[in-house]
Amino acid sequence: MGGSSERFWGEWLDPASGAGVPWDDPRALVVRQRLADGRVFASLSITLVALAEEGLRYDFCPQPDDPATWHEIDTSWSRPAEPVRRPRG
Repeated sequence: MGGSSERFWGEWLDPASGAGVPWDDPRALVVRQRLADGRVFASLSITLVALAEEGLRYDFCPQPDDPATWHEIDTSWSRPAEPVRRPRG
């Protein structure tokens, strides 16, 4: 499940990065709006996750206004997690 974010996610990166829709547009997935009291409500980051039998793919974009900041997060483990065993009864 490796490769660059662009190669792995293909056409999904465009809508996940805003698809050129203005941040204050009600249709926007990536938003930035000033509320009536002056506070700002905004997308601070974006995450894409893929789950499959082969594994997990997790990509992160820390700057929604810069699609070049997409990168894969390493989800490999040094050893498998131990199963949780709870006593019965």
